[in-house]
Amino acid sequence: MNKDKQKKVNQDRAPTWLYESETYGLWYSDLASAEQIEPYKAFPFIDWGQPASNVKWVKEFHKLNIRSIAYVSFYKAPNTPQVEDRRKWEGGSPGIDECQKNPFWQAIDLAKHPEWTLIAQDGSLKRPFNIPNYPPGWYQVCTNVEGYTEAVLEGVKGIMEMGF
Repeated sequence: MNKDKQKKVNQDRAPTWLYESETYGLWYSDLASAEQIEPYKAFPFIDWGQPASNVKWVKEFHKLNIRSIAYVSFYKAPNTPQVEDRRKWEGGSPGIDECQKNPFWQAIDLAKHPEWTLIAQDGSLKRPFNIPNYPPGWYQVCTNVEGYTEAVLEGVKGIMEMGF
């Protein structure tokens, strides 16, 4: 695809600042220190993996005119009472503190909507990436179930209202 055609495709799908950005930072920790976050000030935008815990950093980056995007996962959700403290493991899903304060995870909490959990042929609950020992409390979601889309939109709206 030639550059002009690709630019037109991008213009139809994303704001100018995003499709013209050559680089961005991805920060995926709710435990960031000031020293760890310093290098990210060189990027035009940051894609946050753990949005609710990074509100203080989002505000700081906004002061520097650096945009923030909150990464969300539509394929998995927490059963919040089963989620452990993130500090006990490394991984791509937040811990209990994040689930309790993040409007996205609150909106799709499987403890409130167990009918959204994806069920395997053998009747077991599907784990993210089909990894049986994925961190506790996280499950795959059936996105084609009543109420899920509305909950996702409510959750995304909630994190956008936080400044993302």
